Amino acid sequence: MSTRANRGFTLIELIIAIALIGIIASFAIPQFGGMIDRNRVVSTTNSVVGLLNFARSEAIRRNVRVQLDFSQEPVEAQLVSDSSVIRVIEPLASGTSIGLTTPNGASPTKVVFRSNGTTNALESGGVGEAVWVRICSGDAGGREIVIDPGGRLNTRAPNTACP
Repeated sequence: MSTRANRGFTLIELIIAIALIGIIASFAIPQFGGMIDRNRVVSTTNSVVGLLNFARSEAIRRNVRVQLDFSQEPVEAQLVSDSSVIRVIEPLASGTSIGLTTPNGASPTKVVFRSNGTTNALESGGVGEAVWVRICSGDAGGREIVIDPGGRLNTRAPNTACP
């Protein structure tokens, strides 16, 4: 009685395994792009929240006004008195954008924290109104950081889709 040793895959088994891997990959790869966009939005949101919290705390600690200019990249926290930069976040990933709006529809470019921690948006009349910082990337739903007039931050999903 001779027994034949099992020496690996047959050609048919190998072709079937490759076909199954191809079918599974065709479903997974498109979802991977969406996951990357969502991670970019979350990462950028966390960086901006950290910068906003830092700017507010520095304004209170130093008893000065601190501004964040969102019209330039990377976004910087600067002292208003002498324009010295005190912190910078990393440049935005490709396809990621940051925009500011207010409830009255204005589009400011800067947010200023006063020495008591309150805020206003420049170029919008901004006294006593909230500022919304919207972060978008690709097909991801985006995130919104709401800065109330008292300087408190809250993140949420935006009310409208990203452009």
